[in-house]
Amino acid sequence: MSAITSSAILGYCNYTKRTIAYAMYKIGNATYKAGIEDITVNNGKVEVTFKIETGSSASGTVTEIQLYDTDQNLWLRKTENLKLESVEEGFLYVVQISITETEV
Repeated sequence: MSAITSSAILGYCNYTKRTIAYAMYKIGNATYKAGIEDITVNNGKVEVTFKIETGSSASGTVTEIQLYDTDQNLWLRKTENLKLESVEEGFLYVVQISITETEV
């Protein structure tokens, strides 16, 4: 039985940190691009933080979150149901990615 080392997990986490470039999110039929606010690595987890905001006084529901890499390839897609009220507002959204070894 082999076991991946903590150094290898840290290496995968740091690669992910260097590779995630931007986020996208959907409100209704519109898709918005968001810059990454912060990426942290801790204990085999990568946390990607970005801001979701309407940019207008319109209300809506965020239905999907996406993360893309530096080559504009989709890395993560997650269905959501986050309601935004009819005032200008926004919030920080955090995606947590765990890097672990699983024996199959």
